[in-house]
Order: sequence, then C-alpha cells, then structure tokens
Amino acid sequence: MALIPLDAKLEKGHQHLAQVLRAHVAQGYAAALLAVVGAVLLAGFFAVLTRLVPLGHPGWGLLRVSLTGCVITQTLVAVGASFALTGVHAAAGTADAGLISFGWRGLWLTFTASAVPTIMFTVTGVLGLRQAGLSPSRVSAMGWLSAAAHLIAIFTLAQRGAFAPDGIVAG
Repeated sequence: MALIPLDAKLEKGHQHLAQVLRAHVAQGYAAALLAVVGAVLLAGFFAVLTRLVPLGHPGWGLLRVSLTGCVITQTLVAVGASFALTGVHAAAGTADAGLISFGWRGLWLTFTASAVPTIMFTVTGVLGLRQAGLSPSRVSAMGWLSAAAHLIAIFTLAQRGAFAPDGIVAG
C-alpha cells in the first residue's frame, strides 16, 4: 500500500482519481503486482510454518486454522490487486473515469472484506505459535497490534473522509 499515490482518493471524484492514476501508472502496476507476490509468499510461509509443528503437538490445530485464514485473506488480496490493476490499466488506456473508479472501489472494498479472515489468521497464528513455543512475546505483541488494526478496518465503510475504505484509518 505504500506505493499507492496518496492523492488517489475516491472522495475527490472520478475525474481526479483517473488523472492521479494516469500520472502514476507504473507505480500502480508495481503496487498491485507486489501485493500478489506478497500474498503468495505469505501463504507459502504459513504453509511451511504449519509443518514445523507435528500432528498432535501443542499449537498444531491453531496453526492449521491460521493457514486457512491466511489463504482466504491472501485470495482476497489477489482479488483486490486485480481490481487495482483494472483501475490502473483502464487509466493507462484512457478509459471512462467510472470504470477506473469501479476498479479502485473494488480494491478498497476487498481490503475491508479481508479484515475478518486476517484477524482470524493472525489471532490463531499468534496463539498457535505461543502454544508451540515458537514465538517470543515481542513477536506476539506485533500480531496483536495487527489484529487490532484490522478490527478497526472492518468499520471503514464511509463514502468519504478518514473512515472511507481509502481513508487514513483503513489505508
């Protein structure tokens, strides 16, 4: 998300969003493709992580639930990236501003939808790692902070302002 132009906001209108995305096409493509790469790597990391705890050992079940939540979340990330690519590609081809906004809105709404499975995989991952003795307290604290941030993101459904999906609270 750090590559997304700060001025690419739906609240400023379809035309403004289209102009911003047209001016940052390479940046938009890079952000979307890096999101997909990150999703694949995170899902792979969690798949390997579940193999570190043998069947029946403490944390085994929670880590498998965490992997399931991770796969759901990262699937939504890939879908969101596809929406972003739709918006950016439409902007690059000078498509209608409405199509560009549709892609951008899809990006942020899938981000909002991914909050629930993200909370699930983060909480069960932290608990599973703690039970397995694989996570120091400071690492667990970061997991709890991530879960809390995603809990807030669930409620970013305003059309404009800080609590819009592309506002400062969620973004």
